[in-house]
Amino acid sequence: MKKFIGLLSSMCFFSQISLAHPDADQVRKSFTAAGVYSLQKEKSSQESPDLVALGRHLFFEKQLSGNKNISCATCHHPRFGTGDALPVSLGTGGTDIGPNRQKNSGHLIPRNAPPAFNLGFNSFHTTMWDGRIAKDAKTGALKTPDANLNGINPEAKEIAQQLTTVAAAQAMFPVTSAHEMRGDAGENEIADASTNLEAWKNLVIRLLGKNNGTVGGITKYKKMFQQAYPEVKNLDQINYGHVARAVAAYENFAFLADNSNFDKFLLGNDQALTSAQLRGAKLFVGKAQCITCHSGPHLTDFQFHSLGAPQLGLGKGQENGEPQGEDRGLALLTGKAGDNYKFKTPTLRNVALTGPWTHSGSVQTLEDVILLHAQPVLFCETYRKNPKNFFYTEFYENFVSTIDADTDRFASRMNSVSPELNQLGLSQSEVQDLVLFLKSLTDKKFLSRAKAPTGDEL
Repeated sequence: MKKFIGLLSSMCFFSQISLAHPDADQVRKSFTAAGVYSLQKEKSSQESPDLVALGRHLFFEKQLSGNKNISCATCHHPRFGTGDALPVSLGTGGTDIGPNRQKNSGHLIPRNAPPAFNLGFNSFHTTMWDGRIAKDAKTGALKTPDANLNGINPEAKEIAQQLTTVAAAQAMFPVTSAHEMRGDAGENEIADASTNLEAWKNLVIRLLGKNNGTVGGITKYKKMFQQAYPEVKNLDQINYGHVARAVAAYENFAFLADNSNFDKFLLGNDQALTSAQLRGAKLFVGKAQCITCHSGPHLTDFQFHSLGAPQLGLGKGQENGEPQGEDRGLALLTGKAGDNYKFKTPTLRNVALTGPWTHSGSVQTLEDVILLHAQPVLFCETYRKNPKNFFYTEFYENFVSTIDADTDRFASRMNSVSPELNQLGLSQSEVQDLVLFLKSLTDKKFLSRAKAPTGDEL
């Protein structure tokens, strides 16, 4: 009997070996060569439970918007993969959340809401579609849209020193955008502020009042800030950097995504991926050349490339003379023609949860995302001729009228396509294998950590 059991165990062992894809180890080595490793090998920023609790409330808090009608969660909701499931976001003045959100008196935001996963890692150093917010991992110096926060010795030192992660730096700016959260001049005291510094100060007063909290403010936040920042003895010493740091503490705790099947595969488990997913992984590092740009632990090179992606929405830069419906991406910051239509390579962590995709949310399925990368000119020409074939019904009705149909700009986008995007002949089965691989990057465990405070779901 013992011999039989031993023989059975040996058979099971060899059976498990035979189930492993023969290319598994080589595929793993190819990822390692491109700097890809499981995020379980790297620690993300960790703050105190009190700071995370404060950040949770602030993340869902509409008092942080000028007109008190929108929160961070409106455009970065856990239920929608830290986005809003819309091609481009609907800002202040809109109602409801996710695909049910209505524009009403609100504003279309120029770009798709970027996901908020894994921003607490030092290796995640650059964010936003044009990379306008970044933190140097070695020096701690910030690059942001406000010069007062930037460099090794910033003018607003008291605020900047609280921005310990790029997530915290990013959390400073939705509240300064008129269409995102601030509101228009004449509507509230935040929108009427003459500088970002004044707007941030007014928001802190709204939360905590004046004279160490004895005049105005919100009672629960006075207590929560004192618990989260015990070293601060007077509430008047709290600045908006403390607010942003708390928001980031919640994001970095709640939106950690480091336990996908792909992470398990990188850590040596050959059985973590199905055969089809492993074929997709092999394509990713090989024939499809995805690894060229989607490298490193976050599967992004943090560089800027042009897909020539269809432009949907109002575009960006009209206040500086850009035509409506145009978004030249990185070039709006650098002023260089060679940067036209370039956008930052997005992270692929939890990518299956973060659609619609591209800077303008113009691509609705992962299959189409792959086809756009494989044959961008053909894809965009087909999209232009019949966009209805590329839209879910509800998005078509609400957004198709915002597709840029200008022929000259279309030609410019096609001429800008990055040389890394070769004309790849991917079969339908190869596209499906790549899609299945991308789904292996999903880690839904964040959902249990990201719950809203009671009553603050919207």
